[in-house]
Amino acid sequence: MKDIKTMKSRMIWLLLSVLLAIAMAFAQTPASAQVECRNVQAGNTTDTDNDGFSDYEECNGITLADGTPFNSLDPNKKDLFVILIPADPSYLPSEPLEYVYGLGINVHKIYPEQASNDPDYRNDRIVSPGSVYQQKAVRVAESLVTEIDPHILGISFEGTPNSRDNAVVYTAKIINHVNSVYASANAGQPPSDIISRYIKQTIAHEIGHVIGPLAPVSLRDQERYGGYHYKSGTNVIMDQSVYYTVKGNKVTFYIGTTYTSLDKEGIKLK
Repeated sequence: MKDIKTMKSRMIWLLLSVLLAIAMAFAQTPASAQVECRNVQAGNTTDTDNDGFSDYEECNGITLADGTPFNSLDPNKKDLFVILIPADPSYLPSEPLEYVYGLGINVHKIYPEQASNDPDYRNDRIVSPGSVYQQKAVRVAESLVTEIDPHILGISFEGTPNSRDNAVVYTAKIINHVNSVYASANAGQPPSDIISRYIKQTIAHEIGHVIGPLAPVSLRDQERYGGYHYKSGTNVIMDQSVYYTVKGNKVTFYIGTTYTSLDKEGIKLK
């Protein structure tokens, strides 16, 4: 029995030594090098953060399609440009991209005329026509259409900004949906912040489909949840749909306002 205990003790110490060595190796692994703009030379085409703009462009600024100088770029952090096109009248809330900022990257809202507008899809939405990689912006249009499937509150195609376009958010249908749930429960008028949060969530959700796509679920879950979505009720932005409950005349909407860590790791802009 004494020999067995001694052997076990040695094995435990050996295992602890191995784990300690692994931990030290990870601790000594250098972090990825940060770009220092003073060292970036003109003509450098490296894109360290893989966002479609060269390090030189991000350090020295770009010129938008309408001639506007733009200098708020970071070579060490992805830069996403978003074109948001309101309807007339518009039901977009203030700070409509609030939840998109939670991606942990730089998000820049620009006007339609500040990116190229060409009938040729290949040349449409280019942020800076003079740039090396001709990176495109994400475009999201507000629609007041209510006649199509009332369950479809937003639509987009999976891909990256350079490969997909035409994300649409149906704000009037979102308003109708929330109002109808409250009406059927005799719950009175819904709080206005619910509709605002729902619209912001839908904008963030549709953008999530065209910058990756996000929600890296299995093929089985894609079939179950209608594409790159998490199960409704997970309470994150990329849920298949916003979950709600009705108990008596009490209505509760669970509107996810955050992306998961896997979503953030899966961002692809080109």
